[in-house]
Amino acid sequence: MARIITPTIHSTKQVFNFYKELYPDSKIKYWLFKEVIARIAKKASDAVIMGGVFNLGNNLGYIKIKKIKRNWKKLVPDWGTSIRTKNQLIAEGKRPKSKDFPEGELWMVYFSDPWYLRWGWVKKGVCRTKNQSVYEFKPTTNRSKKAGEQNLDKLGNTGKLALANKLNPVLHQSYVYE
Repeated sequence: MARIITPTIHSTKQVFNFYKELYPDSKIKYWLFKEVIARIAKKASDAVIMGGVFNLGNNLGYIKIKKIKRNWKKLVPDWGTSIRTKNQLIAEGKRPKSKDFPEGELWMVYFSDPWYLRWGWVKKGVCRTKNQSVYEFKPTTNRSKKAGEQNLDKLGNTGKLALANKLNPVLHQSYVYE
């Protein structure tokens, strides 16, 4: 029977300690090491969001934004807009449609764009790692429900992608359909 192995995620401190083992004569401090790693990751993230491709090197593939055609057979609700519409109807004294009140006002709003965007790790034909299907890429998500309203530092990569496409309506044209 196959044994399930949980993935190991290394912190910046663990990577720094490994670096110090490889290069014991290095005089770089941890705070500087962490700052360099953070700046490289932020620059790479911003470049990918603006339509670039980040090559991981060592035959690992690359990271890019995938533009995927929407499947119209199953509509996907835009929950943020739907909840705001429902609350607005309630504030106006109208009753939203529900199982208990089927004659109420419609409040569900669906996405209408012919595409949607996702972060993607392209491995097919590029990645030469054994058991590559076991590995996955998960972009960072927002650390706060109200991220981006006051502080952009709380936005993860998925939030930055959504905000960038909201602020720049033609940005999606720099991505290629998958």
